[in-house]
Amino acid sequence: MTGVSPTSGQGGTRLTIAGIALDGDGTSVVSATLDGIAAASILSQSATQVVVEAGARANGETQIGTITLTMDDGSSIVSVALADGSEIHQFTYQVAGARSEEHTSELQSPI
Repeated sequence: MTGVSPTSGQGGTRLTIAGIALDGDGTSVVSATLDGIAAASILSQSATQVVVEAGARANGETQIGTITLTMDDGSSIVSVALADGSEIHQFTYQVAGARSEEHTSELQSPI
């Protein structure tokens, strides 16, 4: 993964995940999770971009977590965790009624 936009929102938020070879060398993304919560749907996908709709979550607390894409061959692509435990590309679920941030997390492809 090379980027995520937006980096926060609620259930129903459209999230664009950018990267290289996100199609897993010919495979398809069959599911996505945001902090362990299943995406409501996969709206589109290509080798460089996957667009998902964030699923609803049950509790009313803000939570931040990893993004996981699972392919039809069983392999997964997971957002990168740093040694200090922080995430480079993550999604923050916000409390209902909170304003969504329009921040992005590096959507350019590396050179």
